[in-house]
Amino acid sequence: MTKVFMKKNILITGVGGPASIGAISSLQASNQQLHIIGVDANPYAYGFNISNEAYVVPYANDPTYIDEIIEIIKAESVDVLIPNTDEEVVSVLKSINRLNDLVNMFLPSLDAAEIVNNKAKTYEFFSQPSFSEINTPRFSYITKELVIENIFDYPMIVKRMVSRGGRGVYKVDSEIDYKYAINKEKNKEGSYQAIVCEYLPNEEYQVTVLTNYNGEALAIAGYEKVIYRCGNSQVARTIYDFSMFEMAEKAIKKLGYVGISCIDFKRDPEGKLFLNEINPRMSSGIDLFTKAGFNFPLAYLNLILGKEIVVDDKYKVCESDYILTRSYNDFVISPK
Repeated sequence: MTKVFMKKNILITGVGGPASIGAISSLQASNQQLHIIGVDANPYAYGFNISNEAYVVPYANDPTYIDEIIEIIKAESVDVLIPNTDEEVVSVLKSINRLNDLVNMFLPSLDAAEIVNNKAKTYEFFSQPSFSEINTPRFSYITKELVIENIFDYPMIVKRMVSRGGRGVYKVDSEIDYKYAINKEKNKEGSYQAIVCEYLPNEEYQVTVLTNYNGEALAIAGYEKVIYRCGNSQVARTIYDFSMFEMAEKAIKKLGYVGISCIDFKRDPEGKLFLNEINPRMSSGIDLFTKAGFNFPLAYLNLILGKEIVVDDKYKVCESDYILTRSYNDFVISPK
């Protein structure tokens, strides 16, 4: 892999979450001349403590968010912007014309990002007859007329259409559970911002795909979520699964998606593989891959900077059976 030799100022968003914390750790482990500027809406974001510079910014849906990002880009002479939460990717893409002349980025199209950010749109996209080799869970929109027992047996899943980190996901075992879940996901206008899906009880996996600017996959790696809470792996194990990696590559190709993404997979009781969701950002366990042999954040950065990425086998960039065990590290900040 070609390395970066000149010092670069890298702005990473969402540094309170494990994906950006892992990205920062991976970039710092590369021993390159990098100056990390971390931003987050949470003033207590853990990633501030491992960044060279730290800024508190508004949430991505705030009308001043992009203005704040632009101010930081100018103040810190930022070379590369890496938005690394789902909603920040969309916000940046919606203002891409304001940012293109200021900073280097490598992001998917707005259309692709908006599809993967919405679970219903993702399932609808891959339900097209020409995409039959990519399996997604059966689902239905929730309407007042819906008699849920006639569609899925319990247990089933009620899932917010636009969410991340496991927010708004309910395993429903009874009619009482179902009514509770959909009422939690009803907006002020009385419509539902969630869908109902079949329940897939088996193991969950996450696959990271890095493409070049033509959408060709350069590196693919995956891990099993051995123990996970709120969408994030507490214990994860790297795997090699050709059929899973192949489905991930096909899904990204069908979407016309470029850049870096992470894809969640599950299996049904018969072992059939299902694409559960796609995230337009790095994985929460991205640093596990770095330890297992491939530094995705550094490769992604090198692509943005025009460097060539060469691997022997794109499906075998990481060794199997590396284990991540996540702990909660205390970081005490002095008032001085």
